[in-house]
Amino acid sequence: MKILNLRNNYLFRIEPSIAKELPGLVKLDLSGNKISVIEKNSFVDLTLLDELFLDNNQISEIHDGAFNELKNLKTLNLANNKLAKITKNTFNGLDNLEILILNGNNLVDVDWAAFSGLKKLRKLDLGTNQLTNIELRRLQNLQRLYLNNNSIQSLKNVVLRDLPNLVSLSLDRNSITRISDDDLSGLSQSGRLTSLSIVSNKISEVESRAFEHVHELSILSLQYNELTQLTSPTTNDNLWQCICSDGEEWLAKWLHSIGEANTPQGKLGCLRELCVTDYPPWIIAIAIKLSLVSIVCIIFISLLLLQEGKQPRLPSFMNHIQCVQSDKEQLISDHLAFSNLATSIPDQVMPTRASIKLAGSSSNDTRKKVHFDDS
Repeated sequence: MKILNLRNNYLFRIEPSIAKELPGLVKLDLSGNKISVIEKNSFVDLTLLDELFLDNNQISEIHDGAFNELKNLKTLNLANNKLAKITKNTFNGLDNLEILILNGNNLVDVDWAAFSGLKKLRKLDLGTNQLTNIELRRLQNLQRLYLNNNSIQSLKNVVLRDLPNLVSLSLDRNSITRISDDDLSGLSQSGRLTSLSIVSNKISEVESRAFEHVHELSILSLQYNELTQLTSPTTNDNLWQCICSDGEEWLAKWLHSIGEANTPQGKLGCLRELCVTDYPPWIIAIAIKLSLVSIVCIIFISLLLLQEGKQPRLPSFMNHIQCVQSDKEQLISDHLAFSNLATSIPDQVMPTRASIKLAGSSSNDTRKKVHFDDS
């Protein structure tokens, strides 16, 4: 057996016999039970386990070394439990762990050295706890860090260093009141950080060089704070991503109102343009009129083209017709008489060197040919 799903039952403890009888397990789901303690020998012999789900239990204690045997574990979910403390040895043995979910606990006391051995960790979720300070160092592969819904009052209590692959950082819904110039200095080594979210805090002040250390930042979320002004914000030529949706984009409007005197450094790029979502009625009316005029013009031009298309046109092969000898022959009806033609026309009208010869015709012909030639 490789997958065992025991979620949403009434298990109060993890029986070591499960591990001994099913050493080939790859995925074990014990979420939604009544487990309160993770004992040291709970997972003996589960050396092939890849995913372990212990979320939505009542876990308040994890014995040191409880995960020692889980050398191949990549995902550990401990969300929505009652954990209040993490010791230095809580995560011993998890050398290949990539995803650690701890949100929705009661974490207050954390020995941050517990995470130092998680060299392959890519995602760490510490959201919705009671943390007041953070200290994470030398997590070379960490990409996503969630610190939202905690009790952090100052970014000076958030120490993040040597996180070279960090891409996204969330500090939403804390109690941060300001962002000072050096508060994010630890992130200067996080050259891949593109998204920083500090939504729904109590920020009323952002100093001018606060974001100078986050060189590649493209998404900055500061909505639902208490900002009334920014003092000379430095943009540092960041590739800002402007989003005009549901009134979320506030920075461009604010910068436009205070003028360029407050932006002495960097390029604003698209932030120079205001997000316009609701146009005045007169602009809409003009746009409608112009559209109608354009449609009428198109219809009129189409009718002209159709009318022109009805005019007879010479076939293309007639463009190359040349004059030949037969063009000098003219058909004359029989009822015309030519007997006194020479005497009836004055000499000055007759051509000097022209003679008219009636070509013979058969009795069946109704027309006669006249040939003009110079003699």
